[in-house]
Amino acid sequence: MEISNSLPGRRGVLRAFLVSIAVSALLGIGVLLVGEFSSFEVKVLLTSFSISVGTLGVLCGAALLEAKGLTFPSVPTMALSCLATALSVLGMWGEVDSEGHWKLTAITAIFAAAGAQSSLIGLANLDASQNRARIAAAGGGLLLAIIASGMIVGEADDEGIMRVLAALSVFTAAATLSVPVLHRMNAGEPAPASGGERVAMLCPACGEHQEAPLGDVRCRSCGAHFRVELVTGGAAPGAAVSP
Repeated sequence: MEISNSLPGRRGVLRAFLVSIAVSALLGIGVLLVGEFSSFEVKVLLTSFSISVGTLGVLCGAALLEAKGLTFPSVPTMALSCLATALSVLGMWGEVDSEGHWKLTAITAIFAAAGAQSSLIGLANLDASQNRARIAAAGGGLLLAIIASGMIVGEADDEGIMRVLAALSVFTAAATLSVPVLHRMNAGEPAPASGGERVAMLCPACGEHQEAPLGDVRCRSCGAHFRVELVTGGAAPGAAVSP
């Protein structure tokens, strides 16, 4: 398995994110200190904020695509983040008074946020038994987006639905927070002991060079778990690496 160490446009996305943060900060400081909070100033400030948030969503999707090569949910997340930003900016500057436009903007932003959350937890290296936490977090985020979108479309404000939404939010937050903890625990675990000669290898997940004995190996850099076996007669660095 080969994983690319670079993604076209990654540096551009990072620069755009940093620039948008800097511009938003400067505009916010300027409006707070000397601005009169006119309609134009508020639009400029909200536009910069929208671009910053949208760029952050694109960055989350790009990180997963670069690290794991997964087009889902990374590509939909990037697309929805761009679309939500465009709808928001067009609605503000075009002074769109359409309820449908702003509902679509809100729904798109909600699913972009769910995709960003799923992309971030997708970066974690978990064992098969621990992957349930990632599935629960991603599923909870998607279900939250679906319920919230349904409430926006139907303009529902039923107390029962709000209670379900709040409970699901707590569950999703807890499951999401558990993923980086499990990732860190895996990264901190020593590789399982195994006898025999140590062989040189590259981690199939992150490409980190390391030496380890044959058998089950835990990457000391990213925490990925894989198994190294010799398929030839000699003990040489030509071992086959199977995830």
